[in-house]
Amino acid sequence: AARTAARAGARVILCEDDFSLGGRLLAERDEIDGRPGAEFVRSVEDELTAMPDVRIFRRTQVFGAYDGGTYGALERVADHLPTPPRGLPRQRLWHFVAKRCINAMGAVERPIAFADNDRPGIMLASAVRTYLNRFAAVAARRTIVFTTSDDGWRTALDLCAAGTEVIAVVDPLAEVPASLSLPLDRLGVRLLLGAKVTRAYGGSRGLKAVEIVQDRSVFRIETDGLAVSGGWNPQIALTTHKGGRPRWSPEGSAFVPSSL
Repeated sequence: AARTAARAGARVILCEDDFSLGGRLLAERDEIDGRPGAEFVRSVEDELTAMPDVRIFRRTQVFGAYDGGTYGALERVADHLPTPPRGLPRQRLWHFVAKRCINAMGAVERPIAFADNDRPGIMLASAVRTYLNRFAAVAARRTIVFTTSDDGWRTALDLCAAGTEVIAVVDPLAEVPASLSLPLDRLGVRLLLGAKVTRAYGGSRGLKAVEIVQDRSVFRIETDGLAVSGGWNPQIALTTHKGGRPRWSPEGSAFVPSSL
């Protein structure tokens, strides 16, 4: 969107909460125009950087939308530096005034509630995928995926593609599309459909096992990692700051802006 506006001759301010542009593309194996997503992002970033009427603010979060096209943003100038240079502020507050604003804040993954779901070693599935694809780090040696959406299956596939052991995929649905289950089934991953994780076991040093209920049977599986995906919620906070009311979307099982 920023590139399209800039190409059309508009003056553009692009705020990115992360230290790098690209959002989820940096953490996925998706391809755009036949290129890896991260490579596509770099080409767009290079083009935007070269445009004189484009200003990019990294580590900057837009926190408020006000009357008259005014937006508040917080730039984390030196919070990431152990010892900031003398005279450099830790943070900087910006007031932007714009005729138009495109809110592209993405979505946040939902956790799933079960007993002791805050044990070390339990992470959102998208976070596990980010560590793997963006930072080349494995969150656990042996992982179980507990998911209520297709996205959790994606994490299991990425872990297997990287050579990490996935013990099982747990999904409350009795049936899932073959496009999700067959690739993992061929790799020997245990598929527990119509099942759910009800408790985690472990201590301060990490996860030891999880309790699973399936067909009135209760059993444990030992693991040191549990990736959880309860679906996604769109980030709609800024759309409500000037009186907008979110509406419930049955299709996405989430609140969305009323204009959608």
